[in-house]
Amino acid sequence: MSVDHLYIPRHTLKLLSTTLRELPELLIDLEVALTKQDRLSMRGGNRKPKRPSEQPLPYSEDASEAGEALHRVLGTWIRVVCEHRGVEYSPLGYEPGSGKTLPPGYNADNTPGLAKWLNRHLISLAMTEGSEAAVDEILDAVEVIRRIIWPRFREPDTHARTDAARATVLNQAGITAVARELGDEYRHLGARRVKYLCEQGYARPAPGPWRPDWPTMYVVGDVMDAHLAHPIRPRHTKSSA
Repeated sequence: MSVDHLYIPRHTLKLLSTTLRELPELLIDLEVALTKQDRLSMRGGNRKPKRPSEQPLPYSEDASEAGEALHRVLGTWIRVVCEHRGVEYSPLGYEPGSGKTLPPGYNADNTPGLAKWLNRHLISLAMTEGSEAAVDEILDAVEVIRRIIWPRFREPDTHARTDAARATVLNQAGITAVARELGDEYRHLGARRVKYLCEQGYARPAPGPWRPDWPTMYVVGDVMDAHLAHPIRPRHTKSSA
């Protein structure tokens, strides 16, 4: 335990908080992998995809298991915090005494909701004996998901890794994470840079259909090409990440 009575060092808490904040976007990409809706096989084809009613979507068992494993890990540690710190679990914004009631159909126990709650109560987690294990368990579960979403980006062959990335369809957060794996040429393809290229229309959204509640999806290769076609001015280089 540290001098401030925390079982998890503050620099590790910062890493855990960053990971938990990224989970909602990451889980959207996992759902794409879950139903295999990245549609890589359609890339460059002339045949229009069939309607969902005509052809059921395939299903990824690995993606499903990874999502369930992460949900169990988050739920387990939330229960530990509630039991050991005397905290009552309530959806964010609907805590006891707030006077608010849950809207019809609101899912308070989905994985993004658990991640947001745990991120808000990280100090309570860190003050719980045995919580050191939570860090490894959560980060390991997230790493499994990342490897499912981007399985080929860690290939030792740079060209194979880049080719795999180019064909993939992701949201802006996913593209930012993938860019970190693609070498020096794309080291400045950070969150602000990706957002800028997309908002300026240099990279166009990938055609759907996508679920209405998903963020806009892009073909990674289109964003990579736009990044190289519109170089960053030297004075803006430091603020691009």
